[in-house]
Amino acid sequence: MKKKVIIISLVLCLSCLSMIVLYIYSNRNSNVKNGFVRTFSKEKILLKGKAVLVQNSYAIADISPEIITIYNALKPYEITTITTDFKSQNTYKLPFPTDKEKLFGLNKLAFIGSSKILLTGRTAAAYATNANPKSLKTSQLDRTPFYNSEILNPNSFVFVSKKMEGKAKRKELKRVNWQGKELYSYLPEKQIDGYYCTDGQLSYDTDAKLLTYMFYYRGEFICLDTLLNVVYHAKTIDTVKYAKIKLKHATQLVNGKKINKAVPSTPPNVVNKRICMTADKVYMHSNLKADNETSEDFNNSQVIDVYDLKNGQYTVSFYLPRVDKKSLTAFRVYKNSLIALYHNTLVMFDLNTR
Repeated sequence: MKKKVIIISLVLCLSCLSMIVLYIYSNRNSNVKNGFVRTFSKEKILLKGKAVLVQNSYAIADISPEIITIYNALKPYEITTITTDFKSQNTYKLPFPTDKEKLFGLNKLAFIGSSKILLTGRTAAAYATNANPKSLKTSQLDRTPFYNSEILNPNSFVFVSKKMEGKAKRKELKRVNWQGKELYSYLPEKQIDGYYCTDGQLSYDTDAKLLTYMFYYRGEFICLDTLLNVVYHAKTIDTVKYAKIKLKHATQLVNGKKINKAVPSTPPNVVNKRICMTADKVYMHSNLKADNETSEDFNNSQVIDVYDLKNGQYTVSFYLPRVDKKSLTAFRVYKNSLIALYHNTLVMFDLNTR
């Protein structure tokens, strides 16, 4: 028992030390000149509502004029609905599998009409229901896990997967139907290894019928149509054109066999953290401070850069405040509101930046 207490205490100390180091590193980096300036909106972002949630790991499933629907990202069958006036909050469960092995990884839930569709990244599977347990349908979409996904409609899905080119891994965007048949694919441009250097996040807007793919480690995003044809490449406002990733070769044991593979030797430099889009705008949560920002403003806020969806041109930036000293973990723009998750807190801001 005493040994367990010592181990737990050691783990907690190491965790605290890691957080302190990351905090110091983050603030030190915020003083660096990055060679660009932002144009900030003169309109204030006003807080319209706030709700404290039970768990930390939430994602946004659906937004309507009256209801915000979120789900537990680790248990996507657990649904929470919150009215947009923040006066009422309810929870319920969908008849999806509850097996942790199936749900471990990146899950995506979307409400389309009466259908509730879940994609499970680890098992590369799809589930669909209309809340009736007997209506649950299951399909295998791919043979390998995927990392990030978007649901275009009940019979069309786009995800970021792994493709082998000889012994080298590449990240690939794939569109498949419910039966798992590959319809279209796109390989993001390789800068270093084609796998880590192309890591990023997908976003889709049903009105525009366009996808965007934001790169984490280079200042760029791509706009694609639903056939995965590139509409345009867009440079973000920062000056980072190339990913800065150092790789090393490591030996790992896989199914009893030693495999030599390239892995990052140090954490990559993150340029942009997350993305969402509407029918005419692209909103990007940036990780870089502009030269006309103070370190205090940058460290105490989350900066959002806005781009025109038609051509990818930068238009304006604005700050989202930290909420209860927490950082932004997810956000979605709906009409003139920005709905955001700060770990276990859901908030709605009035957005007047257009």
